[in-house]
Amino acid sequence: METNELVAQFIWGHTDTNINKHFKNRIALLNDVSLQINHLKMEDKGDYKVQLVMEQNQTTIFYNLQVYEHVSTPVRVVNTSSASHSGTCNVTLNCSVETGSQVQYSWSSEDGAVRDVFQHLSVSGAVLHLTLKPEDYSKSITCTASNPVSKESASVTL
Repeated sequence: METNELVAQFIWGHTDTNINKHFKNRIALLNDVSLQINHLKMEDKGDYKVQLVMEQNQTTIFYNLQVYEHVSTPVRVVNTSSASHSGTCNVTLNCSVETGSQVQYSWSSEDGAVRDVFQHLSVSGAVLHLTLKPEDYSKSITCTASNPVSKESASVTL
């Protein structure tokens, strides 16, 4: 739909409303003047306006609609590189999801957030490079993928 396209016109005191055909049978204006759209689709996201006509006054309300796809359970890949002479081991963990929109990634271990052991985190947060000490070799690391509507996690033992 076009930016700021008129979604609906509600006329106070009338049961008839003028609704854009794209939203036919899916839209309602609630008592608190919030807009409810049912059966959302990804392509519904965007900027919209609604007109309220009350006696001599007309009010236009603008809405920005964000639609998010639920995040699937993360798929994780573990790549272990060479161990050094000091006994440390470099590990790369890659976390990704098959579905989900605007996904953010975070990492944690059984003793809290991954702080002391991480060496580099990619900009997206999906790739974590670790330098492990021998005492960390059996540590469990969890990747959490989330967006505003869902959150999923997967763990791997190093």
